[in-house]
Amino acid sequence: MKKKLIVLSILMGIALIGLIGTTVAWLTSTGSETIDFTMGQVVYTIEAQNTTIDTVVPGQNLFEDNANSVIIKNKSNVTTQLRVKVDITAKNSSPDLSDFVIELSGWTIGNDGYWYYGNTAGDDSGVISVSTNLTDGIVVSFPLNLTLDGTKIGNSFAGHSYSITITFEAKQSEHVKWSDMGSIDFSTGLAKTN
Repeated sequence: MKKKLIVLSILMGIALIGLIGTTVAWLTSTGSETIDFTMGQVVYTIEAQNTTIDTVVPGQNLFEDNANSVIIKNKSNVTTQLRVKVDITAKNSSPDLSDFVIELSGWTIGNDGYWYYGNTAGDDSGVISVSTNLTDGIVVSFPLNLTLDGTKIGNSFAGHSYSITITFEAKQSEHVKWSDMGSIDFSTGLAKTN
């Protein structure tokens, strides 16, 4: 009987400990907070003046009004950085960019062939402020002066036709470097897929 009483006392002690443990587990707390935010936008437009010159000769600027030859408007609501690439293709010859003289005031050419807005090329290129009027935007000056280099272009180039393609890429200026953008599709902002 004494054994049964000891066993019963032990079982009651275990039950009491379990009850106390269960009671302590009911002491809980929870909470939540909602944080709303809106994603920023990087939005640019580009307008290029078509040359009014029918036939071009070496040394002649293809854009008569080089101050307004290309108009790039920043309609972003975040600070941005901008780079531009000028590609020249020939319809009946093999063009060499060294045959052309490209001058851009306020832009710096990088080793990758892009012109970076600002005084340095690459990740330190100029930051463009937020547009206060997203409809009109802030005009970013792109005064393109493009000429054929007369010391490299001779009679063998006579009659050849060329096309100029001006491509810009803009990105947010904070939290990402140009060197990180090599794997990004600029039309989607996502990683490129093969």
